[in-house]
Amino acid sequence: MACSVHLFCEELQMYTDKIIIVLGFLAALLVMQIIIKKLRVRNGTELTRSSNLTIEQQLHLSRHERIDLVSMGQNSFLIVTSKGSQPTVVELHSASEGMQDAI
Repeated sequence: MACSVHLFCEELQMYTDKIIIVLGFLAALLVMQIIIKKLRVRNGTELTRSSNLTIEQQLHLSRHERIDLVSMGQNSFLIVTSKGSQPTVVELHSASEGMQDAI
């Protein structure tokens, strides 16, 4: 009888150890998630506040290809993205700038 009580106590101890390990692991994951969210929010607001980057227009050419017209201050850019390749960025010039360059 004493032997079975002793084995029960050992099993209970191992069971509580496993629960403590799992709870500690979950707590560590929760802390990491909170830190990552705070860093992401802080970096995201700094980017939008400092760059004035706006998407003017998007055109979906196909399921995997897209063209974005993006402006940053006085400059405009055309960004062509397609699946499996690097995006292509082209700076756009206005017609009056093109005429001044030709003269």
